[in-house]
Amino acid sequence: MGFFFCGLRRSCRRRARAESVGRLGAKATHCAVRLGHRAIRVIRAAGRLQEDYAARFVPLRTPLMSRTARLFKLMDALRARRHPVTAAQLATQLSVSVRTVYRDVQTLVELGARIDGGAGIGYLLRAGSFLPPLMFGEDEIEALVLGARWVQGQGDTELAGAAESLLAKIAAASPRDLRDGIADTGLWAPRDSLPAQQGVNLSLVRAAIRGERKLGIRYIDVAGTTTERVIWPLALAFFEGARVVAAWCELREDFRHFRNDRIAGLQTLETPFPRPRRELVRQWREQMKRCMQREPAPVRTADRS
Repeated sequence: MGFFFCGLRRSCRRRARAESVGRLGAKATHCAVRLGHRAIRVIRAAGRLQEDYAARFVPLRTPLMSRTARLFKLMDALRARRHPVTAAQLATQLSVSVRTVYRDVQTLVELGARIDGGAGIGYLLRAGSFLPPLMFGEDEIEALVLGARWVQGQGDTELAGAAESLLAKIAAASPRDLRDGIADTGLWAPRDSLPAQQGVNLSLVRAAIRGERKLGIRYIDVAGTTTERVIWPLALAFFEGARVVAAWCELREDFRHFRNDRIAGLQTLETPFPRPRRELVRQWREQMKRCMQREPAPVRTADRS
C-alpha cells in the first residue's frame, strides 16, 4: 500500500512539473509575441522619424557658409516677407535644417532683431528692424567702400566727413571678419581727378532737397548775365569737374539745371514746394528722357533743360 502512494506522489509531481513547464513555455511564447509586436512598432516609429527628419533636413547643395553670412541671409529672407513664414520654408530657402533656423532666429532675437512668432506658427520681422552687428557680402563691402571713398574725394566737405565717419561706424559695428574685409578692400577712387569748381555750400542745397524747401539764388549764366531766381531743388548731380542742381525754375516756369560754380548767392526760403517732390522728380525724368531721345548726348550745360 505504501508503495502505491509513493508512486502516486511521484506521478503527481511529474505531472505538476510538466504543467509548469507548459505554462512557462506558453508565457515565453506570449512574451516573444509581445516583443515581436513591440519590435515592429519600434521599427515603424523609426521609419516615421527617418521620414520626418528627411522632410525637415535639406542637404546642402552649396559650400558651407559662415555663421555671419547665414544670419545675414536669414535677415534678408525675413525682411522680404510681409506675412509669417515657417521655419521649414526658411530652411528650404537657405538650404539648412529646421533646427538651424530655430537657433539662428533665437540668435537674431538676442542681437536685437524684433521677430514675432515661434516654432509651429511662423516668424515675422517687424517693420523698421535694424540688426547690429552689420553684415555684408563681399560684393556689398566693396560697393560700400568704393562709394564712400569716391564721396570722400568728390563730395563737399560735409559729405566727405560723413563718408569717413560712415566707414568707421560700419567697421566698428561689424564682426571681425567683415571688419578685416573693409580694411583690405582693394578698390580705390582716385582723389586727384578733375576737381569741381567752388560755389555755394552744397549742404544747404541738400538740406533744401530733403526738406522740400524753395531756394532763392543769384545766378550767372554762360553769357555772364545775372538773374535773381526762385527754384525748387529736386536733385544734385556730381559730375567730374562740376556739380549741377536740377530744379524747377519759377522764372522760366520749367525745369532747369544750374551749375554750382555759377550760383553767386543762395538763400533758403521757408516756403515749401507746392507739389510733392516725388511727383516733380517723375516729371523731370520724363522730360530728360524726351531730351535724350532728341539729342545723341544729354545736355549738361547749366540753365538748360
